[in-house]
Amino acid sequence: MKRFFIKDFIFNNGIINFVYFLEELGKEYILTNSYLEIEDDSDDVFYEYLALFLKKNNIVYQTNNDRWYFDETKKEFIKDKKFDTLGGGKNDLRNGIYLYKKIDEFGLSREEAEAKYLSFCEREGLKPEIEKDGKLKVPNKKNEVIVHITLDEATKRFASYLVK
Repeated sequence: MKRFFIKDFIFNNGIINFVYFLEELGKEYILTNSYLEIEDDSDDVFYEYLALFLKKNNIVYQTNNDRWYFDETKKEFIKDKKFDTLGGGKNDLRNGIYLYKKIDEFGLSREEAEAKYLSFCEREGLKPEIEKDGKLKVPNKKNEVIVHITLDEATKRFASYLVK
């Protein structure tokens, strides 16, 4: 059995909706005032259920607004839709969904990453993001970029973030 304390992951009646979802899946559980216990001792399986629940209820979704990402495969910046969470905040996005990686993981120097970013901005007709000190915001001060992920990946990341 795997036990999750309610205060740790879903507040208000979200826990009840999740329990109904587990019932639909035919999963056995124990729900008390303080915890939810699921008849499966695998964290991965629990996160899969939670990700399915989040996806089914459109809790993690892509907006109509674009943002830039770094495509690991192409090693280029691309444009895709932003992610958002129902009732969530900026910290949920920054810490729970978006994937940040250092540019040296892609074999790029800061100058090369900046050049790729400027080329992307020119190609897309975008104004480059500039810090107050005049330096480019991309990559960020930690030499990181936001890596392009799918909605399924974003949902799985958010499920893991909700339950630590």
